[in-house]
Amino acid sequence: MLAGRALLALVAVSFMWQPTQPEAGWSFSTAFIITVDEQGGAKWVVERRMLLQDDEAVRAFDEYAAELEKNLSSHLREFEEKMTSIVERAVIVTGRSMEAADFNIVVGKVQAATGLYGVIRYEFYWRGFARVEDSKVVIGDVFEGGFYLSRDDVLIIKLPPHSTVVAATPPQDQVRGGELIWYGRRDFGAGEPRVVVELAGAPASTERRLEGMLPYVLAAVAALATSAALALTRMRRKLPASPALAAHQLVIQLLKKHGGALPQSKIVELTGFSKAKVSMVVSELERRGLVYRRRVGRQNIVYLR
Repeated sequence: MLAGRALLALVAVSFMWQPTQPEAGWSFSTAFIITVDEQGGAKWVVERRMLLQDDEAVRAFDEYAAELEKNLSSHLREFEEKMTSIVERAVIVTGRSMEAADFNIVVGKVQAATGLYGVIRYEFYWRGFARVEDSKVVIGDVFEGGFYLSRDDVLIIKLPPHSTVVAATPPQDQVRGGELIWYGRRDFGAGEPRVVVELAGAPASTERRLEGMLPYVLAAVAALATSAALALTRMRRKLPASPALAAHQLVIQLLKKHGGALPQSKIVELTGFSKAKVSMVVSELERRGLVYRRRVGRQNIVYLR
């Protein structure tokens, strides 16, 4: 499975990419909004907000927004590269066809009841994000490493229209219409959040009727991080909480995909694991006789046997 903290090793989510910000020390809150459709695709929106408390803060944000707009194409390119990398790693872990598309970054100001906010939105569409099984959509296998919400952050999973929650882990903090909501600070476990929904018009099974008597049980994903990280960045930045076996399998899969050999430093980059973690995993695989290492110049190259 991917490392949701690596978001994906998935999401690993690491994972992964850190957006620029107006000034160090600014206080951000981040909302992760995942809108899932009946085909298992999902629109991801990561919205970062900062309170503009005075004219100086407004001026600073306006300058930052102007600079971002000026270099928007390069920011979009970096965003697309990082998200595409995460989705590609999710494909390796899940074995499911996926694609990242429709990237966008929007910057602006919003007047709310609590004041004026500067807003930065990162958006993209993740085809194949959830698994579709007959009449059910299963969310969560891309978050093998879990997901992290900082203080004041929020995760919102919007379900397909007229669908019914069958199971979810862990329980959500709030239900609002067709939305399941979790608030930070929260550190989700491996494979969380995991949400199973039954699509509208599907016959209710005996299992579904029994589960309908239980409280909703739900889950979430991993991502960005500087002050308040993109839960997509957290995926790639944080070590996966997966079992050792999953880490070993991921390294073997990467080696197979790349012709049977990779620099050890490249394995670190692709998995989102730390250098120490990769060294430990490769050493264990060497002990089992599955791989071997050779020093080439200043690099260790890992080969499949």
